[in-house]
Amino acid sequence: MSEKRSRDHLPGRELIRVEVFRLNYGHKGVVRSLSTNYEGCLVHWVAGKNRYHEGATCRNCNGKGETTWKGYFPAEYWDAQRSLWIPTVGEITSNAELDMRGFFGRGHVFEFTKGKKVDKKEPKLEARFLRKYAPETLRPPFDVLPVLRNIYNVSVIVLDQDNPAPDRVLLEPAENIPEPAAIKPAPAPKPESDGAKVDLSGRGVRELAEELDKQWNGTPPKNGQAR
Repeated sequence: MSEKRSRDHLPGRELIRVEVFRLNYGHKGVVRSLSTNYEGCLVHWVAGKNRYHEGATCRNCNGKGETTWKGYFPAEYWDAQRSLWIPTVGEITSNAELDMRGFFGRGHVFEFTKGKKVDKKEPKLEARFLRKYAPETLRPPFDVLPVLRNIYNVSVIVLDQDNPAPDRVLLEPAENIPEPAAIKPAPAPKPESDGAKVDLSGRGVRELAEELDKQWNGTPPKNGQAR
């Protein structure tokens, strides 16, 4: 495939081959978007490499392979050593797209981070919004399809798939909520007595009868009735 050169290229100026921006494990990178949106497709892992998923007639998996989502957009990455914005094709995963969802736009700058691989577990690509440049100060967006056809080795590639991951639920933490009071066990209730206690010590029968009458509000029961 022959490389296309910009018509407004000036003699003596360096031309850079546009490639897909991908991070190695344990690295970070800063990318600036040149477009207002990203577009995606499905890919699957075959023989140690991502392959473009062509749907039910996919020659690599016969429509039965496990697929993952990838998103692409024209962009520039920041080369700190040269202090230059280098044209590139931004590539995002499903997780990174969720980080960028609602924050993406032309001139928006993101820091991408890819963690170290631990116990053969693939680390997630993460994105963090940094700042925004005025769109009119940027170069025009370019077509990413020729680059993708090259890396996936296909003649036709269609970017018409949305990230299937649903929106995240994001809520603000509450402030000034008092800590819950320590719960103390309530004291055990005292058992209720079936009747009033009467001190019988040193009392005769008459005194005892008078005391019981007081307990019954001074109204003695009739003969033959229980108190």
